[in-house]
Amino acid sequence: MLTLAVAPGIFFLWLFWVRDKYEREPVRLLLATFFLGALSILPTIILENLGSIIIPEPEEDANIIHVVAYYFIIIAFVEEAMKLLAVKIRAYRSREF
Repeated sequence: MLTLAVAPGIFFLWLFWVRDKYEREPVRLLLATFFLGALSILPTIILENLGSIIIPEPEEDANIIHVVAYYFIIIAFVEEAMKLLAVKIRAYRSREF
């Protein structure tokens, strides 16, 4: 299962690196950023659980506003913010980026 979860990310990482015609970023920088992104799952779980206190996870019969609020504001925002933080911590601070 872990292989299935990680494979698409590794594939796209490789694909974009290979197709970079002008100035490829160092593999070490890409792997470090990728690894930090993977580690971001831990704070993401914590923040999503805290967010569920503010906007509870919708029940099966919830209205569309509740569903959108939960999945876009709590889940999507937290996950994308954590990935951005991984990039800012590692890649943005690098001279090669």
